[in-house]
Amino acid sequence: MSRQPALIALDWGTTSLHAYLIAGDGSALDTRASSAGIMKLPPGGFDQAFEETCGAWLDAHPRLPVVAAGMVGSAQGWVEAPYVETPAGADALVAGIVKVTAARGVAVHVLPGMLERGTLPNVMRGEETQIFGALASDASLDAESGALIGLPGTHAKWAFVRDGCIERFYTFMTGETFGALRDHTILGRTMHPSSTPDQASFLRGVDTARDARHPGLLATIFSTRTLGLTGELSAEQQPDYLSGLLIGHELRGLNEVLAREQATLAGKTLRLIGNDALCDRYRAALARYGCHDAKTVAHATEHGLYGIAAQAGLTSSPARGLSRSERVQPPINLPAPYAMHDGLSKAFATCSLIAILRGVTPAEAAQHGHALYEAGFRVIEVPLNSPQPFNSIAAIRKVLPADAIVSAGTVLHPSYVDSVKSAGGELIVMPHSDGEVIRAAKSQGLACAPGVATLTEAFTALKHGADVLKMFPAEQLGPVDVKAWRAVIAKEVPLVPVGGIAPDNMGPFLSAGANGFGLGSALYKPGQSADVTAKHAKAFIDGLIVLRGDKR
Repeated sequence: MSRQPALIALDWGTTSLHAYLIAGDGSALDTRASSAGIMKLPPGGFDQAFEETCGAWLDAHPRLPVVAAGMVGSAQGWVEAPYVETPAGADALVAGIVKVTAARGVAVHVLPGMLERGTLPNVMRGEETQIFGALASDASLDAESGALIGLPGTHAKWAFVRDGCIERFYTFMTGETFGALRDHTILGRTMHPSSTPDQASFLRGVDTARDARHPGLLATIFSTRTLGLTGELSAEQQPDYLSGLLIGHELRGLNEVLAREQATLAGKTLRLIGNDALCDRYRAALARYGCHDAKTVAHATEHGLYGIAAQAGLTSSPARGLSRSERVQPPINLPAPYAMHDGLSKAFATCSLIAILRGVTPAEAAQHGHALYEAGFRVIEVPLNSPQPFNSIAAIRKVLPADAIVSAGTVLHPSYVDSVKSAGGELIVMPHSDGEVIRAAKSQGLACAPGVATLTEAFTALKHGADVLKMFPAEQLGPVDVKAWRAVIAKEVPLVPVGGIAPDNMGPFLSAGANGFGLGSALYKPGQSADVTAKHAKAFIDGLIVLRGDKR
């Protein structure tokens, strides 16, 4: 396996930035750490921090892909990558990638966080990537029967994972609560820091939390002070006692969660992700609950980032086994059953170009429709922001054979679907991805091509029943994006870039995996004659024939 640089991976959080130069075998060739957390940056400071941290790597290897996880994808980050919802696997993170272009022109692929809905919603950013890295790194974790993974820290996370998917997770504000109690309450007044951890005091705190005679955290934290006042804990022992008390209550809460599933921490196999000293503390506390198999997973962050980047097609190297299900299945499970609209499928098999007649009038629509059909087009769209669009749809439908598909574009609301069908339209094309519009089209037996700009929108559109994915705008979503999408979207689903397509720029899109194109002003402009439309249509058809041989 290659030891050449294959990826730059960033773990960019609130207070720090960790960067990894990763080789083709998934190992880190170099690492860099910076205090440039997102909350410490001035306005517009992301570019500078990125350049200072990764600029030398990119100077030496300018074509390296870049992937980032953590709070850099939050609303306060460089670009917002909306949460994906549990249960979810690594493929959902791939689908939710959002790109931001750095000042030097490099695309940074930012991973989404994870959201668990419910009575008490829960979120995480960055930990989900580490969890998938742990699954990839530790073959002893039986993901099919269920795994429990803990991430100690300021906001400790405990994730339940099954068959490669994060099913649910819990957040305990243990670390932050410790800091707040120590620094901002009466408890801190009798404490003194110690350079040597006091294990006995720590375990006393754990045992106090574990003792069922004590009703809970709020009833026990004051004992940190009273045990000091009575001389049972020295000022140097009190911080360790409080730490044990809080971690003990965290594990007590986790044990109560397990009890609802007829399980306990006793005898449980789990894995920890975090710094060695903190994980050692948790191991000691877990042992008091009867759990003696809680190994620390090393390099979970870089393994997770590398594996997700590989699954997204950003590297040429295979992923390191992100999950059992991903090792034995295609990269995406299509919503079942997936079947493209029969009429649209046949039309696409003849010619996968969609003619967009934005601005056409009813008086000229039939002429242009006929000219396009004679040139070889089989899908013709009249956007609804054209003059009397339903009349134009009806006029085109009247003069064309049954193998032609007449469609409506710029359909913004489900209420328009009935009118499109009444006019003879068979395809609903949208600039956005609205589930209500898709469902309305499918309920009327029409095909639907929603506009999608991210993989999250694409997967959601497929879930609602989309037949074709209109990648819009293609001026921004280039061939690189098509290639990345094609890596995770099954070949049965047509990818159709729309926006800025001309006869001379179709080739790179087709090579990347596009199936067809939507053609706008380069094909038709309001007021031009049907002869000009025919001429432009022939140029596109001839270009497609050259690129595909005899396939249209």
